[in-house]
Amino acid sequence: MKKHKLLFLDDEDNVLRSLERLFQDSDYEVYTINNGKEAIKLLDKQKFSLIVSDYRMPEMDGEIGRASC
Repeated sequence: MKKHKLLFLDDEDNVLRSLERLFQDSDYEVYTINNGKEAIKLLDKQKFSLIVSDYRMPEMDGEIGRASC
């Protein structure tokens, strides 16, 4: 069975670490990124079942998921 890929995008590393801990024993393949530009690069290469993005970040807002769908 194929694992669902989850992408979490937030500029606060402590939030991302908490999410990694939350999902560490799950059946999900979890990706965390703290930079919108890097997230766009990753979205060009991979598909995700779910993208959760902080809406207010220094370089861009949470609309990143909309552009990649």
